[in-house]
Amino acid sequence: GIGADGHTAGIIPHIYEGDLFDQKFNSDALVATVLDKAELGGFPERVTTTFSFMKKVHFPIFYAKGEGKRLALQNALKDDTKLSDTPAHIIKELKGAILFTDLKDIA
Repeated sequence: GIGADGHTAGIIPHIYEGDLFDQKFNSDALVATVLDKAELGGFPERVTTTFSFMKKVHFPIFYAKGEGKRLALQNALKDDTKLSDTPAHIIKELKGAILFTDLKDIA
């Protein structure tokens, strides 16, 4: 799914920046990573997949329903969006990605 803030698969926008973001989510050695920010919904840790793992999936499926997701989806589909700003932008980098949405005119 794609969240209204542009998160996907538990990867939250602006949780990490720069090299730390790449270490957590773009390392070829990792298929999952731990988010250790206490403010994540009151949980001290969360395990999530990585972009490196997503790139190995043959037909990744994304889902965004409702008007509240429009801006996030538009940002995700822009060519110049940074993954750390809108993690759902990974959809543009995945071969065979499938998007289900009820939104019209999102491009």
